Amino acid sequence: MSKYSRLNITKNEDILDALSGVLKRIGVGECFQGLPVDYFDHALFWQGSRLKRRQEFPSWTWAGWSGGLTYVSEELDYVHLYGDAKSYPDDEHREWLHKASEMELMQLYLKHATWIVYYVWDNQNTGHEPRWLRGGRPTDGVSSATEAHEARFPGLPCKTLPSKSYRHSFDQTPLVIRTKLTLLHFWTVSAYYEVRHNTLGTGGEMLDSESNPVGSCDFDRKPNLEDMETPRSCHEFIVIYEEGDLSYERWRSSSCIPSKKYRVIMIEWNGDIAERIGSGYLQRESVFKSCRRPMEWKEILLG
Repeated sequence: MSKYSRLNITKNEDILDALSGVLKRIGVGECFQGLPVDYFDHALFWQGSRLKRRQEFPSWTWAGWSGGLTYVSEELDYVHLYGDAKSYPDDEHREWLHKASEMELMQLYLKHATWIVYYVWDNQNTGHEPRWLRGGRPTDGVSSATEAHEARFPGLPCKTLPSKSYRHSFDQTPLVIRTKLTLLHFWTVSAYYEVRHNTLGTGGEMLDSESNPVGSCDFDRKPNLEDMETPRSCHEFIVIYEEGDLSYERWRSSSCIPSKKYRVIMIEWNGDIAERIGSGYLQRESVFKSCRRPMEWKEILLG
């Protein structure tokens, strides 16, 4: 991906065609906007700095940016995802671990580490409803995921269905504009943190409401700030999935066993639509220490 993101392509919209053959050969399965659907949450976490936007694509996919992009993320190995396989109490599971492909490992990992139900608005929508892309099938709090949701985010609603207000806004959007949009529509936790910028201005340390360091982030582009020289600024982050291993106990457990960190995306809003401007890590407990305003379960349109 690092190579393809640097290509000087005459038509920006051809960037996905340039990479589609490679994706097919390595067997990642169905892709959406250049991201494998089977482990979509993980694939959202490409990384780069001082990038330039390709407006033909949404901000949440690597195809929406040009420059030096790469995936600097979790190692897809047995020890990282599952701990020491020797600790597994039966031969059946140890054998499966040694035979499993990277895709199978990541799919199982994300099954336990994610909660988001993704919908899509794009030119393939046949009616006035977003289409389902990935995640547990639509619920509004009545599902087996409710217990895990309460363990992660106690007191927050377990809502995943797109609200009627957003459906109405798309009904009112002119068809010529609507067919050019590619938006992710989902619910997740939103929280605010100050960012203490690093000396290069490419990211920084995230600080909670008590100015304690609670994570780090990298900017895809510089945030829109009134004073671009400020050493600290407050930004909105949305939580995407848990980062950590998948031990035997967590794999076999029917209840949620929270990990220590979350993967987060930094966003800015343009009207009703948010744009990704960075990504990072957040300590799990710090999600309850949002700056300036409380964390909330929020409906997101990410374009």
